[in-house]
Amino acid sequence: MRAAAAILGMALAWPAPAADWLRVAQVLADPGSTVRVPVRVRDLGASLLNEGDGPDREIQSFAFQVVFPATHVDGIGFDHAGVTAGRTAFFSQVTPAADNLYVLKAFDEASNPLAFTLDAPAPGNTIGELVVTIDPATPIGSAIPLQLQNFNAALIDDSATESETVANGHLLLVDGLIIIGPDAIFASSFE
Repeated sequence: MRAAAAILGMALAWPAPAADWLRVAQVLADPGSTVRVPVRVRDLGASLLNEGDGPDREIQSFAFQVVFPATHVDGIGFDHAGVTAGRTAFFSQVTPAADNLYVLKAFDEASNPLAFTLDAPAPGNTIGELVVTIDPATPIGSAIPLQLQNFNAALIDDSATESETVANGHLLLVDGLIIIGPDAIFASSFE
């Protein structure tokens, strides 16, 4: 019995792998407006893929799916921004639907390197923006959750041989939110 407790104690003390973050911001919007919602990656040292570790050891691709209530969103897209601004993806899939958006972007490390700041303070580096058109009938005070899906979110190296996922313990997801209402009421709690 003591041996089992000792083994369990050692297993619980084993350090968890470092996890990079994929995060959707929290923003304010008015009914009927189009709002840009930053999507960010925080590249932490000691994680599987790190800026500065050399070829095929840095984040060059990403995939995620964000789900939202269709009743409050008239349209959604994704634009390059931050580390992807001015970069051309060699593979790009952006698939909008009534209640979700799937994004997969892959950039060639030699011709379009993504330059993350290793151990940047939260929230990290912007990789793009969700472009969300809010339904004009959305009531003031409504909250529109932007939920990242665990099963298909990934940060991937240039050769697609290493990836950081929720399943392998190397990726942490942080959901976003759009609050409908005047800036003065909600501004203190947003990025």
